[in-house]
Amino acid sequence: MILDKFAFNFMFLRLWQFSTGFCALFWSKIQSNKLPNKAEPNDVSSWLPLTKEDVVTISLCILSLCLLPRNVEVLVLRPLVTLFTAVIIACDAPNVQLWKSETLVYIGDISYILYLVHWPVISIFLATTIRSYVFCILTILIASILLHHLFEKQYLKLPMGAVFPLIFLLIGANAYLQYSIRNDSFWNMRLPDETREIIDKNRILYVSLWDVEARKDKCIETDTDTPFPKSSLKGYCRYPPGNGSISIMMLGNSYVMNLGEHIRAHFNYNYSDYRYLSVLANYGLYSDHTLESAQALQFSKNQVELYKPDVLFVVSRYMENIKNPIQNNDPIVRQINETIAFYEKFVKKIYILDAHPMYHENFLNLFLHYVITRPDDLDVLHLDKKLADDEMRPVRKRFAEIKCKKCHVSFGTVTTNDIILQFFDLSHVFVEGDKYLTFDKETLMAYVDNSVHLTGPGVQLCEPVFEKVAKDIMNSF
Repeated sequence: MILDKFAFNFMFLRLWQFSTGFCALFWSKIQSNKLPNKAEPNDVSSWLPLTKEDVVTISLCILSLCLLPRNVEVLVLRPLVTLFTAVIIACDAPNVQLWKSETLVYIGDISYILYLVHWPVISIFLATTIRSYVFCILTILIASILLHHLFEKQYLKLPMGAVFPLIFLLIGANAYLQYSIRNDSFWNMRLPDETREIIDKNRILYVSLWDVEARKDKCIETDTDTPFPKSSLKGYCRYPPGNGSISIMMLGNSYVMNLGEHIRAHFNYNYSDYRYLSVLANYGLYSDHTLESAQALQFSKNQVELYKPDVLFVVSRYMENIKNPIQNNDPIVRQINETIAFYEKFVKKIYILDAHPMYHENFLNLFLHYVITRPDDLDVLHLDKKLADDEMRPVRKRFAEIKCKKCHVSFGTVTTNDIILQFFDLSHVFVEGDKYLTFDKETLMAYVDNSVHLTGPGVQLCEPVFEKVAKDIMNSF
């Protein structure tokens, strides 16, 4: 319910919808099997003077919210649609004229098989042409109708004793199919050598960048006490002392692991102390609605207070709540300003990663799927710049509201030696025309992995930004 992608894939959020339908169906069956109550001939409750037809009409009106031209908050709309669909099923009102439509009944009969069929057809055959759209629609409809009549209607006639063997047979067949696909050469696709080369080059990108790249230096500290489970501490490192006089700390979420080593490399050991901490749900400036995030923010503050670095990097991928529309007296802005005021007591310069486009989850899988099945349609995988900028706009509006008590905020080059808070932006290096690029058009190497982190080729584009930031810092001390 909170994140669309999470809600779509989380089994229990699906099961509650199915269980609601089952409960409604069983309730209607129980009610229909009851002996008629002479005290209530018109089916009107003494405490709720509404007939079943009235309840169905009200429910249909609520369901029509889906047709509104304006978006309705999904946290409200999804439960309403599910619950009032269940109410309509439970009412089982035979006198509603809409229920007598044979077309509507037939659509309802094939709806579930239609739901099951459309995903594989779309994922395998859909391309960006009108012919492909027509082909997929017709294939889905014809396959759904055939499966409904040849399989679904037939097994619904089976006695209970035959249903369970059929279920076990289908489970066994599915298990064997999964095993066969992974182990038998029969399923291997015959790909052109050029396509095979692209796949092999991108296959190494399945491993996170920080796991595949060798560290230049070994950490001398790798652990610390935390107020949260140690499993949330994805990385903690203090490097050996360098040759300079600047102390540097980097904090945030997994993007610290993704970008941190490449940023450090541009200092060429021109620091006295360099450490980083990477914590799940740590945004460095604010916390989301979870206890884990609040603990991560407090942990970051404690580390800054303890080590008092000259330069503080906040390197995080900003998640959903900061992307919500900004409010008057916005609570996130207020928390960010409170956090900045705290950091100002202990650090001289603060560098914050600016908002970055949100890539598709499991992008690398999607990219290679297109390389194999739709090589002429790869450009559709680039992000629409206008849509991506619209998504980032609330984040940047909040950052524009930051007020320093003892420093000034900059979104560009800084030449002063005063206490500063500067944002560094990586999104512009991916811009080409009206798109944010997600892969190299020449080498066909993906810029993004399956977990929305940047790959080696993606980080390579960011190196000039990292170099400039490092030079600004070293020149200011």
